[in-house]
Amino acid sequence: MKKLLVITLISFVSLVYAQNNTNNTNTKKADLPNGFEKVTWGTLLSKAKPNVKGKVSFSDDKTLIVSKIDEITYYYGFFHIDLEKMKQVKGADKVPKDAPDEGKLFYVGIEFPYVDKDMILKKITKKFGKPTTENLADNQGSIAWDSDKTILVLWVDNFENKPYSRRITYVSKDIAKEVNAYYD
Repeated sequence: MKKLLVITLISFVSLVYAQNNTNNTNTKKADLPNGFEKVTWGTLLSKAKPNVKGKVSFSDDKTLIVSKIDEITYYYGFFHIDLEKMKQVKGADKVPKDAPDEGKLFYVGIEFPYVDKDMILKKITKKFGKPTTENLADNQGSIAWDSDKTILVLWVDNFENKPYSRRITYVSKDIAKEVNAYYD
């Protein structure tokens, strides 16, 4: 499940980079944070845990923290290098000597009950400016804001033939590249 999520996130980041014929609404980079709320990209899981939004409901202490506030669930995903696996695949000399045995913040996913897409879009646009990429067809797809360090994605679902949203994802562009190189 985790690998599928990572592959999906990497694929989307790659898609945003590679997209030429999108409904671009803004060529200017978005003014996005270098992380999510109080936690910056690359923060180790143990340092991030006390600063996540809501009450922690699950953590595996290496790759994931799940927290909740009422009906909103936050998924803090961490990129963790499996040192033993890396030694076997790439050789012991390729493994960083100071690599921590916990992940560093790579993405934050937010899930909430269905909300009208335009309401969420208005709030995000007010906070971060116009989206840089839209990929919508038949009331579903994604709207993205792209900055130097972060991509924010508003996922749009066709629910009862209307555009709704129930997911937002923040992704570190730099760590996405690291993850991609790790799985190559």
